[in-house]
Amino acid sequence: MRSAGKPKHTGAAIPQPDHNAEVLTMLEASLARMTEFIDADLAAIYYYDPQSGCLFLEAHQGMPEGLLGKAATIPVEQATSKDGLGQGPLGEGGFGDVVASRLAALMQEAGARSQVTVPLQFGEAPQGTMVVGRHDERPFTPEEVKLLRAVACQMQLGAQQARLYCREMKLRQELEREIKKRSEFLRALVHELKTPVTAVMASSEILTAELQDKTLLALARNLYRSAENLNMRIDELLDVARGELGMLRLNRTAVDPIPLLRGSASDLAPLVSSYRQSLTVELPPSLPFVWADDSRLRQVVFNLLANASKFTPEGGQITLRARVEKRNLIVEVQDNGPGIPEEDQARLFDPYYRLERDREHLSGLGLGLALSKTLVELHRGRIWISSGEGRGSTFAFSVPLATERQLEQSVGQRPSNARIAPVTDSPQSGEC
Repeated sequence: MRSAGKPKHTGAAIPQPDHNAEVLTMLEASLARMTEFIDADLAAIYYYDPQSGCLFLEAHQGMPEGLLGKAATIPVEQATSKDGLGQGPLGEGGFGDVVASRLAALMQEAGARSQVTVPLQFGEAPQGTMVVGRHDERPFTPEEVKLLRAVACQMQLGAQQARLYCREMKLRQELEREIKKRSEFLRALVHELKTPVTAVMASSEILTAELQDKTLLALARNLYRSAENLNMRIDELLDVARGELGMLRLNRTAVDPIPLLRGSASDLAPLVSSYRQSLTVELPPSLPFVWADDSRLRQVVFNLLANASKFTPEGGQITLRARVEKRNLIVEVQDNGPGIPEEDQARLFDPYYRLERDREHLSGLGLGLALSKTLVELHRGRIWISSGEGRGSTFAFSVPLATERQLEQSVGQRPSNARIAPVTDSPQSGEC
């Protein structure tokens, strides 16, 4: 027993259905059991391919080897019935009288003296047909025909599921190959970009430490800052790419939000001061721990604060708040900048997106918010914005609180980057 090979065709090439070992094994095993159960000698299953308009022999039982080439493909003629093909079973097998006659002739040539054809149907339109024959003249009883119809229905359902599974597996394998290629490209990109930048940073740092001339020292410091900025942009670009490929991973522990938030605010204090802005931190005396990657969560907070500073005018106000709501930590960064039109808010978290008004005078690739969204969602949280033109913006995100089990898991551990920065004199609020 074997499936039919690719048939010869005198016209245009006919695309073959997706043959795979799982479908063939299932169909051939089912045919063998069925023919034995109803005492039949021959059986064949045809799969209908609507793209080519042909029935293809997919599996058979007892068909002569010399007949397989002729039986491999049966073109489906346009139905002459007023209902049209696909509106319901037409003739035996569901594909019209012409197809039924061709199947009958093939079975007679194979030695069948009696035969029956039933549709493989899922829904209203037939998706294939099954023909069964005997070498003697014993007719198939109504009970046997009823049984064959029931078996055909189950076989069609099983074959359809197997085909879908195999197609999904094929697509998954193609996706995995594509991800592997992109991963290899990322590794090469890291090497090509980071190696020279690291050398520039190291060299400029040495120059900064050794130079005495003020002019040369200023140039060396400027060189270091520029290389450091480029290094940060490369890291952002790679993180976004890793996020898109599903390669970004978190190292989670139980994290105390208070030192994390104060530390992030303290890190940004020099930048805020350089723009004569004020940064106020409004936090309760304590907050429950969250289950998070400390460095990545710190990165999100820093990105939102830096974004607020970038769009807040000189002398403006930035506020960092946090609270607990429904087993989640809610962190908010509010500014009194120009605000964002509602029609632009939906795209703010897209990679590389910049508002039209900001493209000329602001640096950066527009990746900070996109990366923050990816990192928050990896923590099973969400990020959003509340804004309007002329009334500033509030960016907020949520992350789940640590469960009792997670806290027990983290006993004895301490977040690697945890630190407390003096950003306020008050336990409730403060200013940087």
